[in-house]
Amino acid sequence: AIGRGLRDIPDDVNVDMLIQSSANGEKRLSVDVVTSEATSDDDLVRRLVSLSSHVPRSFYSYDSYTKLVTDYSARHGYVHYEYEPVYMKGSFVNEIPPNVAEDLVNVRFPVHPPCIIEFVHVGGQIAAKASDYSAYVHRSAQYNCYTYGRFDDDAEMAVVCGFANAVNGVLRRDGAAKGAYVNYMDRYLRDWAEEYYGSNCARLRDLKQKWNATENTGPLHFLQEIGSSYDPV
Repeated sequence: AIGRGLRDIPDDVNVDMLIQSSANGEKRLSVDVVTSEATSDDDLVRRLVSLSSHVPRSFYSYDSYTKLVTDYSARHGYVHYEYEPVYMKGSFVNEIPPNVAEDLVNVRFPVHPPCIIEFVHVGGQIAAKASDYSAYVHRSAQYNCYTYGRFDDDAEMAVVCGFANAVNGVLRRDGAAKGAYVNYMDRYLRDWAEEYYGSNCARLRDLKQKWNATENTGPLHFLQEIGSSYDPV
């Protein structure tokens, strides 16, 4: 129901959904709403009642993004650190049809290490620009869906990656995935250039060849740079 109603939410309101599992295997759906200080609490409540009857009547206020992120992480039971071994795998999604929602509910969450599925609401001003406005091509998507898991050794990394692949497999099998988010670069992603940049690939390759060709020497090169022939096995 929340997914269907997001298209009616104004551009200045961002709605994120997060699914996580507790130690006893129970799943919890959290919905977080972020908006600017220009929106009053009463106005925000009025806009959100169309999404859910469980709408709070008061809201947190932050004077910095750092404080918002720190509190958000703590309330959801995990904390982001600047440097930590994590694996994130993200796909853009235009809709969450019932079959996708049902399949995601049935995905088995690992007991340890803890993992999450998050749907970050995009659209709004992002969608107001043409797909060739910048390298960012997936502007028509309504969500960026990603998995997140922290690990401390190879065995935990395998669990985190397996969970990410299971969730991503659901999105792709059911036809919901519409490309990958370049901010969550995935070294195991096949056809990564097309997934990240879509129809902007050719233009980006021309720019890259002109200003920093892949055959140049120097430090500004990595596996998934524009023009690279890297393909994960």
